[in-house]
Amino acid sequence: MRRSRAFIPTSKEAPSDASLPSHIFLSRAGFITQVAAGLYNYLPLAKRVIKKIENIINEEMVKVGAQEVELSFVTPADLWAESGRIEKFGKELLRFKDRKNNLFVLGPTHEEMMVDLVRNRVTSYKNLPLNLYQIKTKFRDEARPRFGLMRGREFIMKDGYSFHASTEDLDREFDAMEAAYKKILARLGLDFRVVEADSGAIGGSGSKELMVLADSGEDTIAVCSKCEYGANIEAAKRSARAAIPEAPEANFNKFLTPDTKTIEELAEFFKVDPYYTVKCVAKRVIYEDTSEIVLFFVRGCDNLQEVKALNATEALDIADVTEEELREIGLEPGFIGPLDQDKAKHV
Repeated sequence: MRRSRAFIPTSKEAPSDASLPSHIFLSRAGFITQVAAGLYNYLPLAKRVIKKIENIINEEMVKVGAQEVELSFVTPADLWAESGRIEKFGKELLRFKDRKNNLFVLGPTHEEMMVDLVRNRVTSYKNLPLNLYQIKTKFRDEARPRFGLMRGREFIMKDGYSFHASTEDLDREFDAMEAAYKKILARLGLDFRVVEADSGAIGGSGSKELMVLADSGEDTIAVCSKCEYGANIEAAKRSARAAIPEAPEANFNKFLTPDTKTIEELAEFFKVDPYYTVKCVAKRVIYEDTSEIVLFFVRGCDNLQEVKALNATEALDIADVTEEELREIGLEPGFIGPLDQDKAKHV
């Protein structure tokens, strides 16, 4: 097609909320236009790129025996209730009712639909293994969509699901898919690392992520320079200590620490590094029918990883606690320590 006929609506100005170079370029160069927060139109140039990426994915999936399908974007809520994830997934799961008052959700992922498809049609182990995948629009009602296409509410995702007669066969398939994804990202020219990850509400017993190294993004990974270990910071585990460091023994004692509500102020007050202090982070953890305040104790120089906090408490969600709520249970904001463990559940 001639350039004069091509629909490429370029712009001199970037969107007011664009902070990343990728978002600015895609908008100004006529690849995408924004519809609403986290929602975008893909224009002809963007569609060309997407099709090239899809072709690479399809080629590598064929090599490992995966078959492409396309499932309904609209999912009966009954399937999500059956799996127990309709509440666990949280507010990101968009729910709605049709004119007959039937409850549905917009699929953020398709485990329930895929299991329902296969369980009614695969009746013998002779039909296994089976690997099905799709490249399809998904929707998650993000509370704060940002970074252009990187953290939108509506997005295109390749999701795959495999079914096996044995754990050994599942492990072989997992390794084959990891190798296939490595080839896909390598063909796309991306610098990436394979790391352990938290499975979250949509995962199972184990998970790996292929993390693209970039200046922008919201994930942090920990990588060992002496071995192949790597993990998302949400799932990273410390190796066993080689030796217990020497430290003086002491009992708990109370000290008056006026005007020292932060770890930095506390460390300065005692003339020690924040590494040698203990930080208490109070959170409200939310379960299906109740909630409670929990005190999380971490090293003063560390931050609370909320994914680890959710896993430790087996909660559905986690929220901040107000100063009034803390005072109601006898805690003084800014002055909470290990001696207060009897006033709230602690981790």
